[in-house]
Amino acid sequence: MKQINFDSGKNLLLRWAGVKGILPKEVFWEDIRAKVKQMIKDVLEYSLNKELEAILKAEKYQHTRLREGYRNGYRPRSLITHIGGRIDNFLVPRARRKVKFRLIKAYQRRLDEFDYAILNCFLNGSSTRKTAQFFYNFFSESSISHQTASNILKRLDSLVNQFLKKKLIDEYLFLIVDAKYIKISPESKRKRPCLFCIGIKEDLRYEILYFKIVSSENEVNYTNFFFDLKDKGLEGNNLRMVICDGKRCIKNAFLFVYPNKDIQICSIHYVREALRYIHNKRLLPQIRKTAYNHYKAKTREEFLKRLNEFKNLYQDKEPKFFKILTKNIAETLTFLKFPAKFHSLIKSTNPLERFIRDIEQLTRYWAGFRDIKSANRVIYLLVKRFNNNL
Repeated sequence: MKQINFDSGKNLLLRWAGVKGILPKEVFWEDIRAKVKQMIKDVLEYSLNKELEAILKAEKYQHTRLREGYRNGYRPRSLITHIGGRIDNFLVPRARRKVKFRLIKAYQRRLDEFDYAILNCFLNGSSTRKTAQFFYNFFSESSISHQTASNILKRLDSLVNQFLKKKLIDEYLFLIVDAKYIKISPESKRKRPCLFCIGIKEDLRYEILYFKIVSSENEVNYTNFFFDLKDKGLEGNNLRMVICDGKRCIKNAFLFVYPNKDIQICSIHYVREALRYIHNKRLLPQIRKTAYNHYKAKTREEFLKRLNEFKNLYQDKEPKFFKILTKNIAETLTFLKFPAKFHSLIKSTNPLERFIRDIEQLTRYWAGFRDIKSANRVIYLLVKRFNNNL
């Protein structure tokens, strides 16, 4: 008998090199895929049998008074997983009475993790057809169709309704409100605004609380939007201020629903509007950088001191810019009334702007949403991802 030497692994390495030299790469990985699928199938069948034993309180052919039912053979099923693709014809044990397995749901054809992978692929910018093609190429089999991807999205309707009707805890100190225009194809050629609201807590955590697609940005729609927040539980007992881009309809609607609260105009929007009046474009980069840096001041006095120094340097060169900049600048300094730990979050609408950029990236090459329901589904997925990543 020939002895095999495993010292220092040399013998195993030589054998593995021989295997790689004999087998084509495609055959080797196909064999690995088949082995993985068989392993998943074996573990799945074993686990389902053990779960049925626990439900019936008796093993197969076991005689015991504790038994609560009898087996009734098997039935074959298929399941698409995120690990090995489609697992065909694994045997699910049956009982004479109706049983509910915890491992897989009744009539389930795909694992939830696989559906989440489809949704994430969709959120990264792929259409439903491209998503289906991606999974076909990835698993080398016809795993899903574009209609399946669409159906997975349609299942979100109940989750969307739960989010829009979810009760809020009245613990938010600040609200950030803004709108993003989206195109809903059959409705109109004009884009429609979707209103968003972010709530900021005492511990600096923030999340999107609510969104609503409306016909236009006007005081009536914003008033209804704030009343919706109030109906959801945001009474405003701890609310201090709203941050917005300065539209009068937002300010009037907010003060109507939540009177005696402060308003902060987004410093980024305000300065950006004033920068449009710069005459000498060569000065624009330096003026823009200096103007934004002023809002890093910790107190109102420090800000005004910096502003006066700024005016002494450039007012003679750009008088129109400083006229626009100083007209309502006091409304951009409301954030200085609050502790410094909040300043980076409440001096602008940037937290919400980052989310709006996600929508822009996803819908950049889209012709538009089919209807309001489809828009709500996609926006809900983006909101959920945004809130979970914070």
